[in-house]
Amino acid sequence: MERPRYMRWLFPVSVGVLVGVALVALYWLSSGRGASIGFSPPDLAEELGREELLRSEISLLRETLNLKRQRCPRPVASVPVKGSALVIPPSARQTGDLSFLDGCWNNDTGLQNAKTGERVTVLYCFDRVGGGNVNYRERAKACTGSVLARIDGAGTLSISVGSASCNDGQSYATEFVRCQSKDDGRADCHWQNEAGPTTAVFRRAE
Repeated sequence: MERPRYMRWLFPVSVGVLVGVALVALYWLSSGRGASIGFSPPDLAEELGREELLRSEISLLRETLNLKRQRCPRPVASVPVKGSALVIPPSARQTGDLSFLDGCWNNDTGLQNAKTGERVTVLYCFDRVGGGNVNYRERAKACTGSVLARIDGAGTLSISVGSASCNDGQSYATEFVRCQSKDDGRADCHWQNEAGPTTAVFRRAE
């Protein structure tokens, strides 16, 4: 059976229409006119503007940080100057760190020889963990003993002084020192032996 005449040209026309539509769509996409339908590339000028803004914010934050650092109090020197009074740092009262004692300290207690009335100088020397020794001196008499310091949970500095042997065969009895911080930060110390308590003033010797 012979096909109608219009069927002979329907297939080629359909193919041509499809090819034409495909070509138009390809042209539309390649020319950028279809960008609004899907993904659109970012605006370069807008991104550069954002970058500049972020850089400005970072610079401002750095300047603010530097100003805050300058306003912070400078730390107190870890080694006190000669002659300065003993201070128990707040950090030491909290942690028990005894490194602030490192070195030697004169302890003025007003101690005198009971027989001669001669004044006795007392020198404590500590290491960074609170151990050390004590030296008593008169004109021709020198005595040496051990010391051990610690800080209790209340922030009180306690120094135990063992008996000290002297070069004349005599000795000093065991002593104790207790120190607490005054309002101005200086240590308020009290020294006690078998004779009773007395005020003690520690000053840096070296």
